[in-house]
Amino acid sequence: MALGSINQMLQATGKTMKIQNAKTIILKRLVPSCIALIGVVLGVFSITSSHAALIQITSIPGITLGAPNGGLGNPGGADITLVPGGGTATLRNNAYDQTGFMQKSYRAPMNYGFFTIPEELALEFALASDNYASPRQFTSGQSIDSSALWTYSAIENSEFKTTTYPMSPDFGPNTYMGFRSGGGAAGYNYGYLEVTWASATQTFTIFGGAYESLRGVGITAGSLVSASVPEPGQVAASLLLLSGIGGYIFLKRRKAAKPAVAPTAA
Repeated sequence: MALGSINQMLQATGKTMKIQNAKTIILKRLVPSCIALIGVVLGVFSITSSHAALIQITSIPGITLGAPNGGLGNPGGADITLVPGGGTATLRNNAYDQTGFMQKSYRAPMNYGFFTIPEELALEFALASDNYASPRQFTSGQSIDSSALWTYSAIENSEFKTTTYPMSPDFGPNTYMGFRSGGGAAGYNYGYLEVTWASATQTFTIFGGAYESLRGVGITAGSLVSASVPEPGQVAASLLLLSGIGGYIFLKRRKAAKPAVAPTAA
């Protein structure tokens, strides 16, 4: 065989080996790294795009936060909305001998043919029990969600004081009322108000609060950390990230454990 042909064969063989080596490097090194990178990107995207946000309540039109009985007169009252586009409740201070929240429950639209009653959104406050219309007292860290007692038969008011039912126990510092707003097919936004209530002086104070921007997702009382669970996309992205990292580590260990092949003598 001519020397030129041998050189051409060697060059072709060398190119083939380089291509094969390049494929091996891609499969063993780059692919797991790319999988890990994709997992990171998807995980971050899932968190930033689907994670619910908590909105602080720093003002409530119609009342004064931090003022005794919301700054209302005696007797006095004001209609309040806590979530934009949500339901409206009435806050009373000794009006009709009632002090606290006259909440509103959800009512679906009703069509009577010749006239229609439009949909009425809810602004409800969690009840302490089904025996009297006293608000439930939440402490820091408790979850406020659909499991709370929101309405019971005709008892739909979360008042500190009313002529019909016993007066509410005191609310001390760092205590909260849970609320939900909305209803119907769209569901509810859950939130809380930080409040105090002194039965001896019949004085309540509202300091502020927060609500969950994503409907149907609970909120943790006194916290700005969402009570939502990871969504399927976020879980899948996390598993993808772990699989990529695991595969990369496995290949690195396999390469390190592979015995060296002694060069063949010419």
